[in-house]
Amino acid sequence: MGGIVGFAEAQNDPFSLIGSTSYSLGAGQAKSFTLRYTVPAVAQGHTQSDARLIDLGTGCVAVGLLTVQGTAVVQPACDVSTTSLDFGSVAVGQSKDLSFDIHNSGGGTLCGSVTENATDFSIVQNASYCITPPGFVRVTVRFTPSATGVQTISISAGAGCPAISARGTGT
Repeated sequence: MGGIVGFAEAQNDPFSLIGSTSYSLGAGQAKSFTLRYTVPAVAQGHTQSDARLIDLGTGCVAVGLLTVQGTAVVQPACDVSTTSLDFGSVAVGQSKDLSFDIHNSGGGTLCGSVTENATDFSIVQNASYCITPPGFVRVTVRFTPSATGVQTISISAGAGCPAISARGTGT
């Protein structure tokens, strides 16, 4: 007996045959095939069941039923409320504070540190954070110009977060 193992595959089908799918068997012989099942994302507390009728050719049929139950693992994802802060004009020696929010739009816990690289800008609130969804943290940045002129910096909101550009003019 011989044939080709196969089944109708749908788009994004979690089942796939691995390796050679053809066979030729004599009496008392056997052949193994590998059917790969890629577990689809399963939402927490839900069960995913998949069944597939597999055609082994020449009158042989096998049926497989797989049930997957589990907890989806969603990685943290960082979103910020703005990617730019404009402090406008601030008198030398005076200060102005502006804020932005960091959100965890994914799962798990998002932890990080907010850093800047200029002496006239400073992080005065929530320089370090850990956020679980749907929470957020409000970060306050202070601009205290020590000289006249335009100053710009890039603020790092942590790994995986967009950078925040900040601009201020000392007057």
